[in-house]
Amino acid sequence: PYPSRAPFTCSVSPRVLRHSSHSPVILFSTPFPTIEAPLSTDSPTPAPPPTLTPPPAPVPSLLDDPTVRRFGPAAALVLLTFLFLFPCIRAMYIWDDPSWLLNNTTIQSGPLGLMKVWTDPATTPHYYPLVFTSYWLEFHLWGLGSVGPDGILRGAGYHFDNLLLHIGSVLLLFGLLKSLRLPGGKLGAWLAAAFWAVHPMTVESVAWVAERKNVLSGIFFFGALWCALAFFRVTKPEAPDDAAPGDPAAPHWGLYIASIFLFLGAMLSKTAACFAPPAILLLIWWRRGKISLREILLTLPHFAIAVGFGLVTATLESRQAGATGPEFDFSLLQRILIAGNDIFFYIGKLLLPNPVMQIYPRWNIIAGQPVTNHALYIAPIAAVVVAILLFLLRKIITRGPLAAYLFFVGGLFPVMGFINFYTMIYSFVADHYQYLAGTAIIVLAVEVGLWILRTLAGQIPVQKGFDAQSEQLRFYRITASLLFGGLLLSAGALAFGQASLYRDTRELWTINSTYNKPRGAFGVWHNLGDTLYLDFHDPAEAMKAYQT
Repeated sequence: PYPSRAPFTCSVSPRVLRHSSHSPVILFSTPFPTIEAPLSTDSPTPAPPPTLTPPPAPVPSLLDDPTVRRFGPAAALVLLTFLFLFPCIRAMYIWDDPSWLLNNTTIQSGPLGLMKVWTDPATTPHYYPLVFTSYWLEFHLWGLGSVGPDGILRGAGYHFDNLLLHIGSVLLLFGLLKSLRLPGGKLGAWLAAAFWAVHPMTVESVAWVAERKNVLSGIFFFGALWCALAFFRVTKPEAPDDAAPGDPAAPHWGLYIASIFLFLGAMLSKTAACFAPPAILLLIWWRRGKISLREILLTLPHFAIAVGFGLVTATLESRQAGATGPEFDFSLLQRILIAGNDIFFYIGKLLLPNPVMQIYPRWNIIAGQPVTNHALYIAPIAAVVVAILLFLLRKIITRGPLAAYLFFVGGLFPVMGFINFYTMIYSFVADHYQYLAGTAIIVLAVEVGLWILRTLAGQIPVQKGFDAQSEQLRFYRITASLLFGGLLLSAGALAFGQASLYRDTRELWTINSTYNKPRGAFGVWHNLGDTLYLDFHDPAEAMKAYQT
């Protein structure tokens, strides 16, 4: 690599050496002259200087891609929900599906029928015009469904749309929770939405065509909350009320108008969404610790819509659905007992959803008769005590648990027994009653679990030389993945099994009957008889179910 006879340069600088006696000896006091000599061809060729190779560039990870980080969590929720709930698509028609769709001539007629859906409440079981409009559109697209090899009519299109609407509600809940900046961060928001998506108690709303009102109202409900909270700056840093219209910090009035129309859509789908206005004020209080007069006044249109449609539903429930008579003449004390036991029943089922069923055994509370089971008095007292304790401890454990508890109770209020509804003759509780309200308990459970893991991570010993923060974060991520991953898979497996039951209503009602005493839940045996006679054409077995 070197040319022959190239000049060789050597320079020696003065240096200090140590003598064997450890006394310094100066060898050269002046710079040594430069010596240049031709390089001999016989001398060995010196090795080339080492080449410094830069380290290889790190391979980019798929998780580092901005698009994946932005849309990946939402895509995972869609995949997870579809994976565990897709058996709902092959579900049979059940219970009151005939009156809502199969035998509803208004839905199966032309444009005049669609007009009646909006203008004549007597033509449909409830005045939920958006729900029946969706049925009308689907019927004119693909009819009532198709008859399978087993000779049973199934409406796959209706169930598929239910599943899509549920997925949409899941995504809106995830976005809403992210915007609220919960202590658990994006992980907590994703886990809460995922648990709600595949919770066994949500299966009923997806697999039951008549519960279109739940999944459709969920879209509008969460959308209304998100817009209202964004307008009131709950999901963003606070801004002064007198900010100029051009100021980015000023409230966007388009969000406010959107929240009103979205809430109207929720009420036109199911009036159980009427707790949205107090929920908005509750979340404002949770974030700021106070509610201003301006915020109360701006929610008055929401309250007006809630009260108006609530009165319409209560009237139709008694006149058209038959929720009237001596069976519904409960005393105020009995209604308080029903409400208190409702609260803890749903909390228990949300935390331990096994078994879940279409009709739960009814508690021994009979209108016009004294309540002899004194254990039923415990729940209402406990419900009040829990609220008081959470209020007194709000400065220690924050306002979050109290806000979640009140959100949950407020969401259940329309179906807690203070207002008559027809299915009270069968049972005082049902899975689909807590569809929206149950999100609060799920969010609270996830946040408490993540808080416990963060606390444990802060207590782990870290070896000397290791970064304590990195090690604690690693422990937190691993334990959260293992714990919540296992729980999520367990919930999904239960939901998959429950969804599969709806493909054969004979099996669904037979299993349900094993948890009910014959005379205590006659609705189970009545529905079992109907499906045996109408769907499976077995009059002998149907008669046995009816006689039970």
